[in-house]
Amino acid sequence: MASGDLTTLADVRAFLGISGEADDQLITRMITEHSQAIQNYVNRQLTSQDYAETLDGYGGFTLLLRNYPITAISSLSVNGRTIPAAAGYSDPGYRFRNYEVVLNGYRFDRGLMNVEIAYTAGFETVPSDLAGACIKWVASSYRERERLGQASKQLNGAETVSYIVKDMPDSVKTVLKQYMRVVPL
Repeated sequence: MASGDLTTLADVRAFLGISGEADDQLITRMITEHSQAIQNYVNRQLTSQDYAETLDGYGGFTLLLRNYPITAISSLSVNGRTIPAAAGYSDPGYRFRNYEVVLNGYRFDRGLMNVEIAYTAGFETVPSDLAGACIKWVASSYRERERLGQASKQLNGAETVSYIVKDMPDSVKTVLKQYMRVVPL
């Protein structure tokens, strides 16, 4: 599984009912492509990664970060002054939750590019609904690869089979809506 992949080859093979390894390279590539397309669609990285950012301070006690959920902060400084992690809820220092950093006893002084933060954000374990959406989209693309460009086909002159032609299945979009970044930072 490549870094950033939202599912595994084994899970896609199980969903498709494939036991042979003939298409493993193709499916693995599709997993990576679809995982990246999903992250582009929701406008954020979903898998756990390390980030280092320099941001503007706005004079308040909270700062929203671009990547979330935040799982760790390795360093934080404002105007070159190191801010420690708060030992307890009311102790001076920083705390974080999901998408924001909260300061107690300090503030994010007003200034351009005066806040430096190194942190880890994203899902350590991909949520099952998100992994499932990726599996369904990969499986759909895998199955439709033999009929690219076809909207329908005639069977024995008596029946017509129509195919759904969409960039992404609606069931996948429904799941992804809850993971979308809705406010650009």
